Parts: sequence; structure tokens; C-alpha cells
Amino acid sequence: MLITVTPRDCFDVPAGRYRATCVEAHELYKETPQGPERYLRLVWELAEAPDRDVRYLVGKNYIPDLTNRSVLRKDLRTWFGHDVDPGQFNTDTLVGKEATVTVVQIFNENHAQPYCWVSRVDPPFKDPEDGEEILVE
Repeated sequence: MLITVTPRDCFDVPAGRYRATCVEAHELYKETPQGPERYLRLVWELAEAPDRDVRYLVGKNYIPDLTNRSVLRKDLRTWFGHDVDPGQFNTDTLVGKEATVTVVQIFNENHAQPYCWVSRVDPPFKDPEDGEEILVE
């Protein structure tokens, strides 16, 4: 008999740089003082998982805007090493793409746990153990 354990999701990640894969890109609505606002939510699964029964994740919410100064466009440029076509960009193509994400912990005296913020999204780094460079198409 094969008994499998479904890993639990954990967004509590120490600060650092991680090899990760984008596993979600979906629309999200958040309530703001101006009313509900639409966001793009990207979630990455970290490759370095010390516990087999835990799936370590980090996420970032973006205003779905690809104008020249938008945070989303800036992160996509650094992630892929080139600009994207702001007229036709399908966010579903991000799922499955590897990256290097930099996580920063932000502490707030009103919360027991720090907020794990993705401060940078870069191209995947070369893993010295396997000797292969991971490329983003």
C-alpha cells in the first residue's frame, strides 16, 4: 500500500535568495478605501524545501499595469532579461517559469510573524551542484 502525504503550504520563509518556479498567476480583488481593486497575484514555489511535507511559497501582488514605470513591468524585465510587449502579454505564460526570488522579512509590532515580501525577481541562477545553467525562454 502506498501512503502519500500531501504537503501543506507555508508562506513563512526566511529572508534570502531562492531558486523558485512560478506556480500561480491569477486575478485577485482586494478591498481598499476606494473600493475593490484588481490585482495580479504571482506565487512561486521554492526549490529548496528542507521538509518534504511542506511546500514553501512566496507571493507578490501587482497592479495589472504594464506601463513603463509599473512594478510588474520592472519585475518582468529583470526576470526575463528583456522587455515585454505591453500590448499583448498573457500572464498565464508565467506559470512554470523558473526564477530567482529575493525574499525580505518586514517586521511589524502589531503582528507576531514577519511579512515575507518578494523584493526582486531575477533570472534563474546557475546551480553549482548540477553544473547546468537554467534558462528562461
